Amino acid sequence: MLLEHEQIRNSAEGKWHRWDDHFPETTLDGLIGRFRQDPDDAARTEAANRLAYLYKQRAEAGRERRARAAEKCRFMTMLAPLLLILITALTISAELVSRGGGIWREVVLAASAGALGSVLAGTLKLRDRLVELDDLRAFGSTLRVQPLVGATMGIIVLVVLQGDLIRLDSCDPGASAAKSATGDLSTAVGVAVTRTELAQTFMDERMTATEAQCTSRRFLAAFSPAELSSLVNAQSEAELPKATQQRAQAAAQACLAHK
Repeated sequence: MLLEHEQIRNSAEGKWHRWDDHFPETTLDGLIGRFRQDPDDAARTEAANRLAYLYKQRAEAGRERRARAAEKCRFMTMLAPLLLILITALTISAELVSRGGGIWREVVLAASAGALGSVLAGTLKLRDRLVELDDLRAFGSTLRVQPLVGATMGIIVLVVLQGDLIRLDSCDPGASAAKSATGDLSTAVGVAVTRTELAQTFMDERMTATEAQCTSRRFLAAFSPAELSSLVNAQSEAELPKATQQRAQAAAQACLAHK
């Protein structure tokens, strides 16, 4: 009996368009009870209409699922050779740049890297986030310009860096510098964050950027790895390493003396 089948299906997990997704569950029990006795024409009509509605909803949902799978498969099939081409272009342009030459080689490298990153981001979005059919169809129009957008951004970054619009500084302590491992990644990240926060605090106290950076580096360099861990993870002044204030003053005096 179809109604009894719907009753079993209604209690199963993972089924789509179950009876109680559209109708009150009590109506199903009522119809089954009426059919076990002597169903009248009204009961037959109600059961037929509701079952027809459910089957129509499931058929439409099935078509939409198959359409979504087909769209996603089509786009993935298009993206696979495109990614391969961009990876090849990036590899070749990187090899050309390593040999030196004109600026055009760097432009090609930046454009290839930007296009590859943009297409890769689109591929990950298609794989993980696009689930609705309308979103998948809209993705097709953006896919046409995705490599161009990425290539343009790559060239813009190249122009900014080549034009010295942004200065990137790094601290090189030299080959003879002593290593000061902190022991774990979280502490290492915490030390970097603490150094930045200290420099900002010192600048708020009227130090120049150079003096603040020097003081924060010297201050943290005065601690052992174990003390750095205590400093980064301290929740109160009582948990700070010994002579913290004195070390801060010594670091500031050393940096200010080299003005």
